[in-house]
Amino acid sequence: MKPFTVTDASTVVLGSQDEIHRSKELRYDHRLHGVLVVAQGMSCPEVSRLLRDSPRTVEYLVHRFEERGLAGLVERE
Repeated sequence: MKPFTVTDASTVVLGSQDEIHRSKELRYDHRLHGVLVVAQGMSCPEVSRLLRDSPRTVEYLVHRFEERGLAGLVERE
């Protein structure tokens, strides 16, 4: 099977980041994805590069998840 590639990955990444910030649901999914990847063994700095967040943000999300579970990833009003 031929591997899938994206011709202009930078456009996809930048467009995806813009879309994530437009919706509370997508921001929640983004946070959950980060925590799941850390739980699977990736370090916070590695996840921060993958998701284009700061390492401190990823650490903060993991800490919130550990304290409050999934509710810790919900956006505060």
